[in-house]
Amino acid sequence: MLWHLTGPDDYIIHVAAVDPADLQRFVLNELTARPEVALVHTNLIFRQWHGRPLRPPRAKA
Repeated sequence: MLWHLTGPDDYIIHVAAVDPADLQRFVLNELTARPEVALVHTNLIFRQWHGRPLRPPRAKA
């Protein structure tokens, strides 16, 4: 998946990798090898939330 953003980051790309070496190969060979890509940040997802949407805390009276 690909999202175009506002703010300090231009895009978020959601990829699945077999292992860290596979992710490294993708980042180095497919992303940073492109002349239009100046910087890459990687984040790993450890767990995905499948519950109800989180709600902000209630205001104290």
